Amino acid sequence: MITPELPFWITQVLAHAETGINILIPLVPRAVGRPAPPLVQIYNSTDDDLVASGAPPVASADVWVLQVGIGLNVDAFGNPHTDLQSGPRIAPLVLQLQGITVQGNSATTLASACRIMRAAERCIRNAFRAMGMGVLLLDGQQIDMPMEMQLIVAEPEAGAGQFDVILNIPFEYTDSWV
Repeated sequence: MITPELPFWITQVLAHAETGINILIPLVPRAVGRPAPPLVQIYNSTDDDLVASGAPPVASADVWVLQVGIGLNVDAFGNPHTDLQSGPRIAPLVLQLQGITVQGNSATTLASACRIMRAAERCIRNAFRAMGMGVLLLDGQQIDMPMEMQLIVAEPEAGAGQFDVILNIPFEYTDSWV
């Protein structure tokens, strides 16, 4: 089992005042005339009782909610992986973005969500690169920089005006304590 400190560390990386996701969001490339995505509030299952209990804060049109937590390792269709691998273990970290459809425009909203997740991916990769070796040491575990991240779009209910986009990040780790 991966350390519960990983969601906390990722939250700190994403919330960093100088290099965090809200700094990167306006910098994500987009076509001329496309609106910049909204900023995000970041919560995690390690520190926030609402998120841990399954009752997260609610997004608004101006500020969306990004939750960080440990989840199931899923395939491209959202189905859990059941195969066990030998060697390093795989632990998925999940970033779940909750947003509000802007002025009834689902296409623009989805594009904004994808840009936010792109900023999140860059932010996490930059933090690993800044450590030099691309390895994080937490609680006796060596956690490698993720090689791939998987975007899953949850279909919104018709007329709901709210949607969820999930970024599944499989972290490979070795636990020297176990």
